[in-house]
Amino acid sequence: MKRPLAFLLSLLCAPVLAEEGTSPSPKVEPHLFVEGYQSFNFTNSAKQSGEMNPGLQYGSRDGQPSLGLVEAGLTVSQGEGEAHASFLFGPGAEYLLGSSSAPEGALFEATASYKPGDWTFTFGRRVTHMGYEAVRTDENWNLSKSILFQTAPTLHTGLSASYSPEEAFSVTGYYYDGWDGITGYSPSAQGKALGLKVEWSPLSALSLTASGLAGAVATGDPTDLLARSLWELYATLEASDALSLALHTEVGSVLGPSNLYGGVALYGRFTFAEGWALTLRLEEVLDEANLFELYDADPSFPRVEAREVTLTFEHRLTGNLLARLEGRFDQVLSNGTPVTVFANGLSGEQVTLTAGVLFHL
Repeated sequence: MKRPLAFLLSLLCAPVLAEEGTSPSPKVEPHLFVEGYQSFNFTNSAKQSGEMNPGLQYGSRDGQPSLGLVEAGLTVSQGEGEAHASFLFGPGAEYLLGSSSAPEGALFEATASYKPGDWTFTFGRRVTHMGYEAVRTDENWNLSKSILFQTAPTLHTGLSASYSPEEAFSVTGYYYDGWDGITGYSPSAQGKALGLKVEWSPLSALSLTASGLAGAVATGDPTDLLARSLWELYATLEASDALSLALHTEVGSVLGPSNLYGGVALYGRFTFAEGWALTLRLEEVLDEANLFELYDADPSFPRVEAREVTLTFEHRLTGNLLARLEGRFDQVLSNGTPVTVFANGLSGEQVTLTAGVLFHL
C-alpha cells in the first residue's frame, strides 16, 4: 500500500507545487477519523449475539463491540491549488463502498482543485454533493444515518465548477461519469450524470440548499439505460444559542412518475450545557416501486413505507473525542401492512440502543 499511496499523492500534489521561491510553502493537513459502537437490539433479542442490525446504516453488530468507519487522508494546498486523497477502512467502509476488500483499505476520494478568485474547479473522485447527512458520523447530529442517506448515491468521478461571489451564496455545477461510483455500479452500465447545487444564507441563522442530479442507469442490459433523477431541499435554522432545527426533503424517480421515491426528515438539536446535546430525528420515506428494497424488504412488495424515530444523547469529552448514546425505533410497511424484515422475519418494527465513540483529527 505504501508505494501506490506515495505515487498517488505525488500525482495529486504536482499541480499545486510551484517552483521553489515563487510561492508560499505548501500547507499539509493530515486527517484521521475512527468510530466504534456497541449495539443492543431489543426486537431481535432472540437472535444470536453478533448478528447485523438491519437499517442502522453503520454496520453495527448486535450485542458486541464493533469497529465502524476509519478514514485516513491528506490535503495539500499551495496558492490557488489544492489536492486531497483519503482511504477508508473497517466494516463501515465495506458498507459504503460495497466491497469485501474495503476493510483492508480502499481509495475513497482523490481530487485536485484550482481556486482562482471566486471560482473553484475540481476534478477527481469525490463524495456526492447530494444528501444532508455526511459520510463521517461526527459531522452529523445523530449516531446512525437516516433512511434518506441510502437513497442517494455515494461517490462520483468527474469535475465541478463552483462560483461564490460572497460568503452567503454559491452555485456549483457537476459533470459525472455515472450515477454512482461505488462497487456494483459499472461505468459501462451508466450514462453520464449532471448535477447542480445552490447554497444561500439569507440570514446569519438560516441556510438553504437546493440540489439535483440527473442521469441514467441500466437494469440488467447495459445498453438499456433508464432515465433517473433526484432533487432535494434542506434548511438549517439556529433558532437560539441552544436550539438548532433542520429539514431535509427529497424526491426521485427512475423512468417516470410510476417509480417515484422520496421522503422527509426533521431534526431538532438542543444544547443544554457546554459539551452536552440532545438530538431528535423524525423521518418518513416512501418507495413507490420498492426500488431500494429498504431494510432488505422482499422485492415482491409493490411499495415500501419506512419510518424511524431517533433520539441521540451526546457529550464532547475533548475537542476531538465525542461520545454518543442513541435510541432508535424503525418501522417498515407496505400499503399499511407490516413488512416483517426484523427479528428473523417475525416483526415489522425494531428497537435498538447504541453507544458510540468518535475520534477525529
